[in-house]
Amino acid sequence: MGFGEHAAWFTFTSDRFDHSSELPPEANAGNRFYGRATYDFSDATMISIAQPIATRRPDDALALLNAQLEFNPRSAKTLTAIAYAYTRKLDDTTAITYLEKALEIEPENGAVQGQLEQLKSYRRKK
Repeated sequence: MGFGEHAAWFTFTSDRFDHSSELPPEANAGNRFYGRATYDFSDATMISIAQPIATRRPDDALALLNAQLEFNPRSAKTLTAIAYAYTRKLDDTTAITYLEKALEIEPENGAVQGQLEQLKSYRRKK
């Protein structure tokens, strides 16, 4: 199948735009999205967007990461990314708090343990 055969594989809530009848029967089950053009709000995707932003605009990254945390409050990865953003704001105390929360969820996470120990030993003075 070429790209043109898949071009209309999308479904909107309005009947006017419903092209689901053009999907093969197995893709139509449960009205799931099909293909690479779907939205991906997984931890990995959102963190990969937020971390570069945190370097220059940590408050913007925190807004994005806190929204992600609302969606998945038990995400140690998101908590760790929030801690990173706080280090960019030179707020090591808050960063340590978030790393400790991440360790409550994943106590065996060696990377987070290392980050926490390093940050505790380094602590900047404001």
